[in-house]
Order: sequence, then structure tokens, then C-alpha cells
Amino acid sequence: GFALTMKPEGFGPSDHSSFYAKQIPVLHFFTGNHSDYHRPGDDWEKINITGMQRVADMMERIVVDVAKN
Repeated sequence: GFALTMKPEGFGPSDHSSFYAKQIPVLHFFTGNHSDYHRPGDDWEKINITGMQRVADMMERIVVDVAKN
């Protein structure tokens, strides 16, 4: 039930870009924007807790699957 956007270039507005620039494979998970994103009003109350939990659960499944192979 995720809306995925796959970008083959690997660059984006986050910390993962520096890894990708050094040819280290990356996965970037993001729970979406809101009107105050990266602005002074972007405070903890706007954290998407439900989205973070869903992403963390999916990441756990990915890590376990990769570790098994």
C-alpha cells in the first residue's frame, strides 16, 4: 500500500545523495511534504508517525530478506 517513486539517478534533496555520489547504493524513504516542510514552522508535531512506522516496518522486512540471501 505504498505510493512508490523510483528514480534511477539516485540523487535527491537528502543525505543519501552524498553516498550515491560515491557509488554506494542507496534507498531513500520519505513520508511526504507538508506546507511547512523545511521551514521555521516545521516542528515535531508535523512528523508523520504513522508513515514512519510503516516505512520502518518495510525497511525491517527488506533488511531481513537481504540478510537471508
